[in-house]
Amino acid sequence: MSFHRTGRQTLATAPIMPDLWEIPPSWAWQQISDVGHVELGRQRSPVNHNGPNMRPYIRAANITWSGIDVSDVKEMNFDQTDFARFKLTAGDVLINEGSGSAKEVGKPAIWKSEIADCCFQNTVIRVQPRDCTSEYLYFYILYNARSGSFVEKTQGVNIYHIGKEGLATFPIPLPPLAEQRRIVARIEALFARTRRARADLERVRPLSAIFRQAIRAFSFGGEIVLSSEDYGRADAITHLKELPKLPEHWKWKKISDFAHVQTGATPLRSEKNFYENGKIPWVTSSCVNYDMIPQASEFITEKAIKETNCKIVPAGTLVIALYGEGKTRGKASILGIDAATNQALAAIVLDSPSPELTLWLREFFALRYRQMRSMSSGGVQPNLNLGIIKSTLVPIPPPDLLPELLRYIRRNLSSVDVAEANATRALALLDHLEKSILTRAFRGELVPQDPNDEPAEAALARARPAPAQAKPRGRRARQPA
Repeated sequence: MSFHRTGRQTLATAPIMPDLWEIPPSWAWQQISDVGHVELGRQRSPVNHNGPNMRPYIRAANITWSGIDVSDVKEMNFDQTDFARFKLTAGDVLINEGSGSAKEVGKPAIWKSEIADCCFQNTVIRVQPRDCTSEYLYFYILYNARSGSFVEKTQGVNIYHIGKEGLATFPIPLPPLAEQRRIVARIEALFARTRRARADLERVRPLSAIFRQAIRAFSFGGEIVLSSEDYGRADAITHLKELPKLPEHWKWKKISDFAHVQTGATPLRSEKNFYENGKIPWVTSSCVNYDMIPQASEFITEKAIKETNCKIVPAGTLVIALYGEGKTRGKASILGIDAATNQALAAIVLDSPSPELTLWLREFFALRYRQMRSMSSGGVQPNLNLGIIKSTLVPIPPPDLLPELLRYIRRNLSSVDVAEANATRALALLDHLEKSILTRAFRGELVPQDPNDEPAEAALARARPAPAQAKPRGRRARQPA
């Protein structure tokens, strides 16, 4: 099936369809099914979980933006008929058929025979190119996947699906075969540069984490803090024969020597009087994601304070996540409001309020984050406890040096933040650059056209069988003797 070569006409009859744009005269608009065989993989049913012909198969999870990942490949039974139908061959273009994330729909990869005798599941659509190269088709699918063309008109509530028919009827601008190869070569050359730039920029984030820790380590006495792996343990006083030596006039102090450490509670959810019309901010370990907790997402009532173990702690209090999902446990934040806490938070209330000392403690726990997490105990949900927090030893500098150290930390961490933000912006610019490269490629603007190339329509007409001639009606005339 051919489409108009120029203009911006939209085919409303197709399940999913971007607007068609103007293309060079030697190109032709085609459906993907016109340039390759489109096949949806086989469904994984219980009857095929076991059998005499177990074969590996590729599913959507094996398709990544950087190629096929075969680190976790499943198997199911394929009889000879299904094996012949669903066996992958080198050059097949595999596409993620559907996903709960719109950004994942249509993600493509080229099969390069990574596994012998491998098939594919129905979460994957395979296109076996016939009148275009695998690489050209791959980049075109990539272009539409990244731009969201596959999900603009797809059906579904929580899952986006292209569908075999949707992909089969999707239009593709087809250049002459020789130009396809020139386009692919140019894209690959330009993408090689963007990949190198992306790799360099992606190293900024882990390097930033190292720099932040180095800045804090230098402020806390250099290698003294980093090299002492067990001084923060609850039994440090008895465990260590001698504490690591600090700079002159610095002192080791347990947190319990200069602060009161407490925790809170979670009022019963079934008691509506504890929550309805509550005006007291209530924070949990899930709030410990920032340097400062500016507000609470939940509120409780005076009744909850009176009848439970919840206690209100003042703004400026340092809170430590004792347990929590992911990497929350061990993180520290400063409350920006008076608030009650739940039992998953340890609140460090200084005996003598000092914003500078609170900031110092926050930087200390940021430095010792990994070591604090390693001291957690428990099976399913490891956690810290108040005893560990109270017994933690902190290097305390002289009062007149503390402001200077905090300024040093803030100034240098700010520089790292700026560098990381710049790298993030540069990565976003690379995304736009790659999209621009692909946009130009499929509009015939990336490489020049060669008048000696055979036009796509002529090549298609020559490659396809001519329609059968209709038989003449009536009695055949007798041949002359």
